[in-house]
Amino acid sequence: MGPTSTFYSTLFNSIQVMLPAKSGKTRADQLKLLSGIQHDMETDPNIGILLEEIESSGQILGEYEAANVKLARKKYDKNVKISKELAEERAHLSSTGFVTWVSNVANIYVTVTARSTKE
Repeated sequence: MGPTSTFYSTLFNSIQVMLPAKSGKTRADQLKLLSGIQHDMETDPNIGILLEEIESSGQILGEYEAANVKLARKKYDKNVKISKELAEERAHLSSTGFVTWVSNVANIYVTVTARSTKE
């Protein structure tokens, strides 16, 4: 996990535990920007070139090195199949969707609590 992944996880986690009221849109915008940066880094053509060089070198890799190359190739191939815009929009919608869900659950809780105290 790289630094952008760690930062993204921290930002998204803060939505779940300590996001100030009415700041969901700002956090969604931050996650969208960070997701675009992360996508650019993970789909850098130089990564594909380096993977190709390693895979075609004929060099015998140890078990762990071979597994790392295989996972890096899988992740790279997956990431280059989607556009930066899609990665950004996915992060934005995930964030705004979660904030909306939490807000709706809170509203339902308040409504149910209010009804039960009247009875």
